[in-house]
Amino acid sequence: MNWYFVLKMVVPTGYEPKDRIRSAIVIPQGEKRRICIYGNIPDLFHGMTIGAELDGRKVVDYCVEPTDKNIAALEKAGVNPEQYGRKLEIHQTLKQEGYNWDVASTRAEEIYNVLPFPDADKVHKEMVDNAEAVERTQALGREVIRCARRKRKIAYKVDEYLSYFNEVEQEGAYEQLMYSLKIMCLQASGYGFGSGMVWDNELKEKEEFVRQDIEERKQQEYELLTKDEIQAYIDKIKDSTLEQEQIDTLWSLRTSLPCIITGGAGVGKTTVIQNIIECYSMHYKKKNVLLIAPTGKAARRLAEKTKMPATTIHGALRKVPDDDYVFYNSKNLLPYRLIIVDESSMVDTSLMYDLLSAVEKSSKIIFVGDHNQLYPVGYGEPFFDFMKTLEVYRLTINHRQAEGTDILNNAKNALAGMPLECGRGVTVRHISFMEIGDLLTRDEDTQIISPYNDLNRQINAFLRKGEEQLNEGDKIMTVRNTKSYCNGDIGTVVSANSKGVTIEIEGKRIVVKNSHRKDITLAYAITVHKMQGSEAKRVMVFLPENDSMVDKRLLYTAVTRAREKLEVYYYTNPMEE
Repeated sequence: MNWYFVLKMVVPTGYEPKDRIRSAIVIPQGEKRRICIYGNIPDLFHGMTIGAELDGRKVVDYCVEPTDKNIAALEKAGVNPEQYGRKLEIHQTLKQEGYNWDVASTRAEEIYNVLPFPDADKVHKEMVDNAEAVERTQALGREVIRCARRKRKIAYKVDEYLSYFNEVEQEGAYEQLMYSLKIMCLQASGYGFGSGMVWDNELKEKEEFVRQDIEERKQQEYELLTKDEIQAYIDKIKDSTLEQEQIDTLWSLRTSLPCIITGGAGVGKTTVIQNIIECYSMHYKKKNVLLIAPTGKAARRLAEKTKMPATTIHGALRKVPDDDYVFYNSKNLLPYRLIIVDESSMVDTSLMYDLLSAVEKSSKIIFVGDHNQLYPVGYGEPFFDFMKTLEVYRLTINHRQAEGTDILNNAKNALAGMPLECGRGVTVRHISFMEIGDLLTRDEDTQIISPYNDLNRQINAFLRKGEEQLNEGDKIMTVRNTKSYCNGDIGTVVSANSKGVTIEIEGKRIVVKNSHRKDITLAYAITVHKMQGSEAKRVMVFLPENDSMVDKRLLYTAVTRAREKLEVYYYTNPMEE
């Protein structure tokens, strides 16, 4: 280990706790030249000395001793040497896990807001070593709530609910809490408790609000367009290629009542939206129309096809991710009179609550979606519930899948719980797990899908075009919404270097800096959920044999992603081969 005199620190780069790189300009002991070293190092100040083991210019290990010169440099910089020393001790332990100085500098009360629970628990144990500390029990309660909500239920038996503590605590660093403390966490987390049952108060209240809100809207019906006004538009488009069932949806504009437009993949729901907007805008200004969808990808597709602005529900509400703040709410309503929500089947109870809270009761809302597709990731299926109480317009004629294929017949089989069958454009085979590699392809018109991330990761690693995580020519997907790309966009890697990655999405080249590399993942194989709302000429589906997780809706969604050719491969469990 060699010693270096510190001149100054360089501004850290990166956003994630394990990604932020710190750099310093230093002079090697006994020399005059300046060099820049970087790595997982502490805050350094002019006049300090640091011992460092380097690999090139990267710091592999370091040592900062409490010498008089270092203490003087800290005091001159306005830093308390004792506090610095305590952080240094913590960082010496945490850096082995890859955590940087920022984490060591975070107060124990905030650590669970900075890191994922398992990592935060390790850091907290190192800092505090008290499993019953208030900040920890509060974080534990929040994590258990998230775990419970992933089960998509609203009420549980106490023993079932407490079992979620075991799941969360097994990921943490402490021994499990006593039963009485778990009950205290439960009560402090906003959960109802009684008669041997536990219920999610927040979700229960939101679910009831959504139900009541729709009922109140039904009580405030008024005429939106007259029969003659709607008929005039129908006469205007009489020479169009619209099916009668698509034309019938225009009558949804007759009154202000909220309504549903539903249909399977490829039945022309977006075409219907276009015509509804045109009919409405013959009598009202288009600026009164809001087009929204739950995902960035769906919103962009909606904007492209309607030639009108569209945004995510979060974007329209100016809802801050991972925060309770919503700009548009019950006290600050959205300034629109016709609101069309595309891909409504993907909206969960919490997001529907946020949306309805911000929409004037007299505004018209049209929910568009496919109730046969996958359920929302979060709790509740408001779209499905609305179908029981609102007027429903059903679209059944498919315009997407190529004529002469049996893809649609198999979609019907999936919903009916019947086995998929080989036919025109459809292949169904039973294979061994080891045969999967022989079937894989990089064909640009083909999308591979599977419900399991583990298999998708293996396929992506097998098909990538080099040894790096991202290589020139690799097929990628963006997994975050930004101004340049949306969550779910498919593209290609143009180039990758030390500064970042250049990708191409639909002919547009975008430079993604290293600090945002996590926004990109390989996409030769993706989950069925990620494929929802998209399509491909050829789709290859890999499903485990006799897997109870593969239900009718997942299978239906997978089947209807294919336009011309569908291949479904049921593979055996590799442990049984």
